[in-house]
Amino acid sequence: MFNARALDKSVCLNSGDHVYSICKYLDNLFNIKDFRYIKIFKDNTCLFLTTESEWTRIFYRDFYQYGTHHKTINSLTSGFVLWSSHPDQSVFNARREFSGSDHGITLIEKNTDSCEIFGFSSTKENPQVINFYINNLDLLRRHTLYFKYQAKDLIKLAEKDRLILPKVLEKPKVDLISDRTNVNKLIKETPLANYYQSEGIMQLKNKQKECLYLITQGKTAKQVAKIMNLSPRTIEDHINIIKNKLNCQYKSELIEKAINSGFVGFYSNSR
Repeated sequence: MFNARALDKSVCLNSGDHVYSICKYLDNLFNIKDFRYIKIFKDNTCLFLTTESEWTRIFYRDFYQYGTHHKTINSLTSGFVLWSSHPDQSVFNARREFSGSDHGITLIEKNTDSCEIFGFSSTKENPQVINFYINNLDLLRRHTLYFKYQAKDLIKLAEKDRLILPKVLEKPKVDLISDRTNVNKLIKETPLANYYQSEGIMQLKNKQKECLYLITQGKTAKQVAKIMNLSPRTIEDHINIIKNKLNCQYKSELIEKAINSGFVGFYSNSR
């Protein structure tokens, strides 16, 4: 097993061309240029395969210590995350500057003894790829199965050459308002409420807002139903009502509008 300082000779940093050869059809068809496969194990080790070997070296050199994306298996749940919805954009901004990689999505599949993470990203000139992701999650998952089959020998090598997940530090936070009462007052009095009102989101009922928030976190209707202790049919009704109120035809439009309006951060801070 290799630690973070022994990456130069690792499978992780010497298999980028092989990984790309398996995934190049994504680039040719959809301008999805970068793909990464991470498998985290219970012993706090992981295998890591990516098309972006050079960026991975920079990540481990400058960013892993803050734990922005370096999480243990217990802190992860199944679903998907759009890069643009992540509350900490520091790593993404650095990655965009270094390699031009942008407009990404991460799929997470948590298993009994491990957690698999699949990352897809394009370029800043291809924002429409987000709609492709949302409307074709089944195709992205199909690719993950195809990749694991085509790269099975490489994955075996990577399993023998696992990386040791470093202990992460808490990123320093500036806590200007620690009293929850004051936080609630600030949220209530913020003038941004007028903006959300114009977006139609403030017209939603509380359960509809919760439903919308959970959808932006990659939850399926069945998962939302379980979390909210409602029937899947009721959740589907909520989604249809939200679509009507926000003038959206597809669920991907709902997610995009919720993210672009700032609703996700606003709602998560007010919970």
